[in-house]
Amino acid sequence: MMADTILTLDQLESIFYNLTCQLLGLNPEDPNNFGKVRVSWQKDGTPGWAITDDIAFLRISTLNDPYTQQRDTVYTGGNSGESNVITSYTRVHSIQWIIYGPNSYENANLLRNGLFKSDLSLNNLFLVLDVPVPIRSPELFNGRWWERSDFSVRFNEKAILQGTVPVIQGVNIQIKTEEGVTENVNITS
Repeated sequence: MMADTILTLDQLESIFYNLTCQLLGLNPEDPNNFGKVRVSWQKDGTPGWAITDDIAFLRISTLNDPYTQQRDTVYTGGNSGESNVITSYTRVHSIQWIIYGPNSYENANLLRNGLFKSDLSLNNLFLVLDVPVPIRSPELFNGRWWERSDFSVRFNEKAILQGTVPVIQGVNIQIKTEEGVTENVNITS
């Protein structure tokens, strides 16, 4: 039996962290790039970043969507008291980028345009092509306006769950007529 094919939150964060670095031209192994792409908000709040630093935050959410309600289930086998069951369905993820810095709008556009060329199908991820444009939304912080641009996209993930279920080996049926005659029928596989 093969393993389930469904991405964990850590796997999703790693995939989109690496994609963000790639599309922004950042080597994630270079110490000069540490902290330029962040998977979540800083837990401690400090150290922060300077108003002149280009920083990209990445947030991933799984959405409730009509596509997630449909499931395809296939049963195979069943000779040894168990049947293999494979269930596949679509998970919908929202990927949100919150980008700060003097180049935030340009970086948001780099990411947006790069998504159309990226191939995440090896990870069972598929871009929903209705990708909105980035929104420039400067943020007032400590009496200064910080450049900020936001945008989000949706990806569909093909999830596959595999397992086994018990198979009915036989059924005993008892038929009773109006005259009180009883007949037992045993059906086995």
